[in-house]
Parts: sequence; C-alpha cells; structure tokens
Amino acid sequence: MVGLSLRAFCFSAVVPMSCFAARVNIEDVDEGQLNVEDVDEGQSTHQFIRRRRRGVSNLLADGTPYVDVDTPAHFRCGSEYTLGGMGSDRLPDLLTHAHEWCRTDLVPEDRRVPDVLRGLFWMKDLALADVAFCGSLAEWDAETLTARLPVWSAFVVGKEPEEEVPHLIELVAGQGLSASALLLGRHAMIYSITFTNSSLKEAYISPSHHLFDAISHFPMVELQTTADGSFATERPGDLFIRPSFLLGRPAAPYEAIKVMYDDGTLHMPRVSAMRADHINDQVTYMRYGTTC
Repeated sequence: MVGLSLRAFCFSAVVPMSCFAARVNIEDVDEGQLNVEDVDEGQSTHQFIRRRRRGVSNLLADGTPYVDVDTPAHFRCGSEYTLGGMGSDRLPDLLTHAHEWCRTDLVPEDRRVPDVLRGLFWMKDLALADVAFCGSLAEWDAETLTARLPVWSAFVVGKEPEEEVPHLIELVAGQGLSASALLLGRHAMIYSITFTNSSLKEAYISPSHHLFDAISHFPMVELQTTADGSFATERPGDLFIRPSFLLGRPAAPYEAIKVMYDDGTLHMPRVSAMRADHINDQVTYMRYGTTC
C-alpha cells in the first residue's frame, strides 16, 4: 500500500542500504550466544533476539524459520506477473498465482491478522503504480489493534518496460540514488494500520518514516458499497475507502477491494473488474518476497 499511504510524494529512489540478515540458533539465543554460521536471509540478529526475549514465536507451524516484517528490503526474490495484458504471452497471472505467497500461514499463528485484513486487495482508482496489497502478510498486535505491513514485500507494483526494479519499490525500500534519501533515509517503509476499536471498521495508517507521518493523514474506513455501486460488502473487510490528506488537503481517495480471500478463493466479479481496469496498462507487475 504504497497506496495505503504516501505516494503522492514520488521523489527519486533512495540511498542503498546493506542487507544484513542472520538466522539464529534458538538454543544459543536462550543461552545468550549466537551461532554465526546459522545465517538466514531477511532478519538481523538483534531483531531475532528481541523477539525471543519477548517470548514471540519466530517459527512457522512446520518449523520453518520466519522472516519478520522488519527484515531489510532486498530485490533478490522478485516475481513478475501479468493481469492479462502486457506480458500475458510469457508471464504467470497475478491473481491465479497470488495464493502461493499471499496467505496467513506464512506468518506465525500468534501474529496473524484478523479476517478483515486477510487476503489480496485491489487498489481501485489509485493513480499511482501500486495495484494490490496482501494484508495476510502483516503482523498483528492484539493489544494495540495494530497491523504492521512492509510496503516493499506486501504490495504489487507496476513495472515499466525499461525498469529493472520499479522506481516506487526502490523508494519505499530505502534504496537507490537520489535526493529522496535525505527525506526518507535508508530504512524500508512499514505501514502501521491501527484500528480505532474492536469492531475493526475504521483505522488510521501511519508510515514508519516520521516525516510523512507528520505531514499526512491516512484514514481507512469500511464501506458497504463502492462509490460506483458496482460491489457490495459480502463479508467483513471486503471493502474499504482510503482517503488521503497531505498537509491538511484532501487527495484523491481509492478503494481497497478484496479480490482474493485468505484461503485462495477468488471473488470472480471483482477479479473481472480488476482485469478490465488494468488490461491496457503498459506495465507488468512485480512482487518481492523476503525469501526465495
């Protein structure tokens, strides 16, 4: 969701950040030691230790090490897709393959988001490069009603033919070369989606970069029907409106429409509308994983 946020600010991309990651032997951590050879992509040792000391699981149900939302961004695990237009002769379809990477069982059970945020959301009417985001990959804090979502790995972004990595992904990943480094720093963008109460119908989105958090305001409110009347809510969390306010001034909103549920079920009328809306876009679509 760079659409869930601030992308009216599309400066150029940011200064490169080294991608240091390590897997930690759990027994060694409990004893205050680290096995330097137990290295895994996507998580720094201090992040792992901090979570272990809080008693938070860092393993999936099958025992696979989990790479959390704070992992440094990298571009080693990119997947390119089509929506039926450009690239349809050579690339996998985004929607029919989304469940391979967009599902909550890829997050430890004690950190999985509630149903309203699970699944793949189409970002309808967003005039920027994002086309969809996966809420299932966020981490949930039940005490604060907050989901933390890494933009670089949870969003699907349009890729121009001349781009190797979409410029927007470089920007939110804290990488690249330009003056935007002075504004965004070297850290990947994370959105905190904090609901106002347990009904989970209204939330506020805070970008992790404090500059944009200070000058922007991003509500997220559940809808019963889309503005054009084409879709109605069938389950809680199906539809949200995403207004944006920059320096107190409203920007064009978009609607977050759930096109795939967490179990992989596609909502075919919404899928058809999403394809029709983007089939003539002269881009393919990139999604980056924390692991390959």
